[in-house]
Amino acid sequence: MFSVTGTFLLAWGTTGEGTGQFNSPFGVAVDHGGNVYVTDYGNSRIEKFLPNGTFSRAWGSFGTGNGQFINPYGVAADGSNNVYVTDYSNNRVQKFDSLGNFITGWGATGTANGQFSHPTGIAVDSLGNVYVSDSSNNRIEKFNSSGGFIASWGTSGPGNGQFNVPEHLAVDSTGNVYVADTFNNHYHRFLSSLVCHVPRAPQVKVDSKPEHQTVNIEP
Repeated sequence: MFSVTGTFLLAWGTTGEGTGQFNSPFGVAVDHGGNVYVTDYGNSRIEKFLPNGTFSRAWGSFGTGNGQFINPYGVAADGSNNVYVTDYSNNRVQKFDSLGNFITGWGATGTANGQFSHPTGIAVDSLGNVYVSDSSNNRIEKFNSSGGFIASWGTSGPGNGQFNVPEHLAVDSTGNVYVADTFNNHYHRFLSSLVCHVPRAPQVKVDSKPEHQTVNIEP
C-alpha cells in the first residue's frame, strides 16, 4: 500500500494457502469502507482485509459452481460494496455481497454478446454499470449490475479502439473508461458514448501538453 505521492505505507501476505497468504494474487479492489479485496488466483478464492491489512474473511474454492472459481482474476466493488469477480477459466462474472454471499453470475464461453473468452479486468462506474475486459476476444463488454448486456466494442488489431489482449481497466468519476492494451503496449480511453481517446506524442514546444486523437468507435 502506498500514499498518493508514492510513499510506502503497508504490506501484507506471504506465499501459501493459509489465512492471509496468497498464490499469485492478481486483482485488487477497495470498497467505500476502505476494505481491500484480493483475487487469490492460484488458490481459487477471494480474500478480504481491513484497511490496516488485517485478515477479515475469505470465500471460494476450486470448481464451476456458484461461489467457486477456476483462476479468479479481476475484482471490483460498487457503491453498495457488492463485489464483482472475473472467473477467468470459467468464462463468467460472479457478483457477491461484502460478506462473500453469492448474488448472481453471468457469462459463458463464446464470442456472442455476453459471452467471454478469458475475462480479466473488471470495473464498475458510479451508475453501477459493469465493464469487463474480454481478453481473448479483444473487446470490452458493458453490463448493468444484474448482468444484463448493454454494449461491446473492440476488435483485434493495433489501431485506435482495437486491442491485442486487453486486460486491466478502470473507470473514473466522470465515466471515462481506461483500458490497458497489453501487447499493443498502450492504453485506450473511452467515454460512455464509445469515443476513444488515444494519446499522441508530446509536441515540440516546451510548454505544450500531450494531445488526444478522437475517433468514433461503433459498438
